Amino acid sequence: MHEPRMHKVSTKAAAPDESSLEQKPRQQSNRGYFCKPKNYVSLLTLLGVWAYTSLTYCQMQSTRDQLTLAFPPKLSVNSIHIWEKGKGSPQNPRNTSPPLVPGTEIEGAVLAVNYGREVATIAWSDCRAFWLDHLQMTNPLWGHPKPNEIRRFSGDPPYDLDQSIDRQNEMRPGDIERWAFDTKVPNDVVGKELFVIGYVVYHDRLGTRRGVYFARKYDPGRSEFYPVDDKNYENIEE
Repeated sequence: MHEPRMHKVSTKAAAPDESSLEQKPRQQSNRGYFCKPKNYVSLLTLLGVWAYTSLTYCQMQSTRDQLTLAFPPKLSVNSIHIWEKGKGSPQNPRNTSPPLVPGTEIEGAVLAVNYGREVATIAWSDCRAFWLDHLQMTNPLWGHPKPNEIRRFSGDPPYDLDQSIDRQNEMRPGDIERWAFDTKVPNDVVGKELFVIGYVVYHDRLGTRRGVYFARKYDPGRSEFYPVDDKNYENIEE
């Protein structure tokens, strides 16, 4: 029998291929990027620009907020006028005072203006006419399920009311908006007087809330409304 032939394993490394002897280009490492002085300068410059921009923005915003607090929006009720239904309109300068005869239907409009320097965002408002012998302890305006909100009149006859002031319920400085109301002279008008009572709650862009409450009494002899001397009803911000 023949003995199995043993194969010797060579301990010598195989000769490298000549193509593998070519050195591959070394990839650049970013580990030393920030260690270079000129890159430190660039980084610090960018951080400085960012910090300066942020500080400038904060200062501008702070100044803007201070101006809002110093010169807020201010709403004022400046004019109330009435006319007999069908014989006048909200912006007609020739409106005549209606006769206060029982059964006479009366229409009216209340003008409000923002004479401040900031935008006023309307939150709630209401305005109605009442025939009273005196102002009551409880404001008759409270408790109505559907408030008569302030509206914008169209610029052309018949000066109908739009649905709302605008999408944001905003009154810009100088804006003039109105409430419309109607009433009927009661049969027991003797001893009673016509009052127009209302309020508007609004806030500025910082969310600071303000309110205007008013009650105006009609003087037939002068054909005009004037504020009542009652702090529970008349509270106009100065």
